[in-house]
Amino acid sequence: MLAALLGVSACTPQRTDSATAIVTTHQGLPCFSVEDRPDTRHKVLALAYVQVVDASGHQAWDAQFRDGTRITPAHCITYGSRTEGMTTATPATPLAVGQRYRVIVMAPVAELPSAPQAYTASFCMTTAGPAPLATPTSAGACEGAPR
Repeated sequence: MLAALLGVSACTPQRTDSATAIVTTHQGLPCFSVEDRPDTRHKVLALAYVQVVDASGHQAWDAQFRDGTRITPAHCITYGSRTEGMTTATPATPLAVGQRYRVIVMAPVAELPSAPQAYTASFCMTTAGPAPLATPTSAGACEGAPR
């Protein structure tokens, strides 16, 4: 009844504005993708941009993608990489060991309005062996960071 009074359908799915970005490592650098979920596994996600910001909010990298660029949970975008259909609004700066970063992957699903628009995650660069590794992390200090 209340839904009818407000002019809202009770069957309309609620939009989820963000979901989890996946941070893996490719050749010692962070590689970013979207969470593997039903609405990303079987739909076309239009990759709009990937941004990485440090703990103070300064952009470390901002890659913009033109219409037609797609991403799936099986693909990742390596930090600082250059791919076809991409322009770099902020060139990649070196990532510091022990520094915390946040990634935003904007990749809406056009045909599924209730799907997330953005995928986000925090990560930090650590020394785990000879190359720095991107490690997904929640709030708090970077694990493995020098003290």
